[in-house]
Amino acid sequence: MIHVTKHCEEGLSTVDVCLQKSPFAPIKIYARDNKSGTFDTFKTLVLGAKALAPGAARFEDSNTLSEAVAGDRNGIGFIGLPYVHGAKALAVSEEGARALQATRLTVATEDYPLSRRLYLYTPANPTNRFTRKFIEFALSKQGQDVVGNSGFVAQIVTPQQHSGQGSSARLQTSD
Repeated sequence: MIHVTKHCEEGLSTVDVCLQKSPFAPIKIYARDNKSGTFDTFKTLVLGAKALAPGAARFEDSNTLSEAVAGDRNGIGFIGLPYVHGAKALAVSEEGARALQATRLTVATEDYPLSRRLYLYTPANPTNRFTRKFIEFALSKQGQDVVGNSGFVAQIVTPQQHSGQGSSARLQTSD
């Protein structure tokens, strides 16, 4: 991740071997706009207090960003898992750790270093019955099926019986 961070913050003009492209190829950085939760997470987890390279192409739409990266041999960007489409996802790591590919499993278990959660906030005791029903639906198996069918990572925990004593819970993903 150090190499990607270095490119994204300094706007270097070459791609190094860690990106598995020919040395000295011009690099084009693609990023979501400042209003995006994806960019906010990338900024927090990768850039920290540093700014994104000034020449980075910014996008409001995840699909458009993904298409731009897929069509640019020397492009690199970051996007949510359901939007990878024809682009090649790179394995990433924290310094000193083994690089992991983003899969439904590595994102669901939060082993993938750039995983992020989606939080829903309500008052402790919402008085609006529709708010309560929406939260109940979002947390239900039916709601999580909608999440998974939309390409995002559902969080469905199901009890599993083992041949030994007792039972345990298992995170179920579509992988």
